Amino acid sequence: GWISADPELVPELTVWENTALPLLLRGVSHRAARKSATEWLERLDIAAFAKKRPHALLQAQRQRISVAR
Repeated sequence: GWISADPELVPELTVWENTALPLLLRGVSHRAARKSATEWLERLDIAAFAKKRPHALLQAQRQRISVAR
């Protein structure tokens, strides 16, 4: 697969919100989106950053958020 060097994340949203956003936009329930986003953040070892905004993270961490999305 391919990962952009500059992931397109919404700067006003937290890591968790950025991860859940695509699911919510597709009509997935809030509960299911929350569960999936949390699971992916844990799998990619970035759950500790869930409440942070993208600008506060390193580039590699922002790329992992893109993978989680």
